Amino acid sequence: MMFDTVSIWGMGLLGGSLGMALRERGLARRVAGVGRDLARLETARARGACDAVTTSAEEGFAEADLVVLCAPVAVIADSLPRFARCFKTGAIITDVGSTKRRIVEAAEKAVPSGRHFVGSHPMSGAEMSGVAYARADLYVGNPCFLTPTIRTDPDSVARLAQMWSAVGSRIVLTDPERHDALAAAVSHAPHIASSALALLAAGLGEDENYLASIAGSGFWDTTRLAKGDVTMWEEICADNPDCIAMALDRLIEELRTARRLIAEGGDIRDWLDRARQARLELDDLRPAPAKGPAT
Repeated sequence: MMFDTVSIWGMGLLGGSLGMALRERGLARRVAGVGRDLARLETARARGACDAVTTSAEEGFAEADLVVLCAPVAVIADSLPRFARCFKTGAIITDVGSTKRRIVEAAEKAVPSGRHFVGSHPMSGAEMSGVAYARADLYVGNPCFLTPTIRTDPDSVARLAQMWSAVGSRIVLTDPERHDALAAAVSHAPHIASSALALLAAGLGEDENYLASIAGSGFWDTTRLAKGDVTMWEEICADNPDCIAMALDRLIEELRTARRLIAEGGDIRDWLDRARQARLELDDLRPAPAKGPAT
C-alpha cells in the first residue's frame, strides 16, 4: 500500500477513474472524494471511486498523504492559495491539468514549505466526460507527464511516479515549459485540426443524413477528437495560447505546401511519402500496449 489516505478533488472522468484504480489495486487504504456537488460525489462513491465524500476542502485534505486536483487548469491555479492551508505537513499535492506552466507557477507561490507539489498530466481521457464514464483501466498503457522544477522535492517525484506507474501509466519526465510545447503539438493542435475537419464537412451544405451515410472510416477517425468537451478545450486554448498558436502555424505551413503542390501539379507524392514515413517511424517507436484491460 503506497498511501494511507488519498484525497481527490473533482470526481469526474479522470478523478473517478483514478479513485477506482487506487482502490482496485490496493494502493491506498482510503480514498476521499472532495468537491462542490454532493450528489455527484455520492454518485462517485456508488460507482466505487471513493470510500468517503465531503464538500469541505479543509476536511477532505486534512489527513491526506496525497492530494490530486482534478479540475480545469484555471480553477486549480485559482484555488491553490485557498487550499494551501488545508494540506498537512509532508503531503504530496499533484494535479491532472492539460497544461503545466500556469499550475506549477501558482503552486510554487502558494504551497507552504513542508508540503510538496509535483505537476502531473496523464495523457488519458475519452470523448465523454463525467464520473459515469470513469473506469479503473483508463490510465493503462498511456503516458503520464511529471513536470518537476529545481524547487521540487525529488522523493515526492519518485513516489508520485510509482503511483502513476502502479495504475498503468508510462512516466515521462520533463519541465513545464517543454511539456506545454509538446502537448500543443501532439494533443492540442490535433484537436483543433479534428474540429476544423468536422466544420469542413458541416460547411458543405449537404443533408446531414446523406453525409453520415457516405463518410468513410477516415472521416470518423480524424474527426473523433472534435467530440471532446467544449468547455475543457476552451480552457486549454486559453491556458496554452502561445504554444498552440506556434503548432498551428507549423500545421498551416504544411497545409499551404500541400495546397500549392496540388494546385500547381507539383510533386505531392514526395510530400505524402515524407508524411507516411514520419508516421511509420513513430509507429515503430510506439511502446507496445500494456498487458491488461483494454483502454
